Amino acid sequence: MKEKIEILYKDLLDQGYDILINKDDYSSIVGLSTSAVDHNISKGCGIPNYSKLGTKKNSPVRFYLRDVAEYIIAQQIEIA
Repeated sequence: MKEKIEILYKDLLDQGYDILINKDDYSSIVGLSTSAVDHNISKGCGIPNYSKLGTKKNSPVRFYLRDVAEYIIAQQIEIA
């Protein structure tokens, strides 16, 4: 499984994604709308680890690309 994560992680880097990505990037990778991502965040499920940059409701959210790759492989999500 670690090998699959590394391959996906490197592939995403090669596609131009940064190590730390925003909600729009995550949405593009997994093929969800940003509103669906917001919904998953609010429910606390169906989403990889993330960091919220602030305490307000609309504070920006960031995902580590490696966490995204791990989540995709663990959930066997077909990426867009």
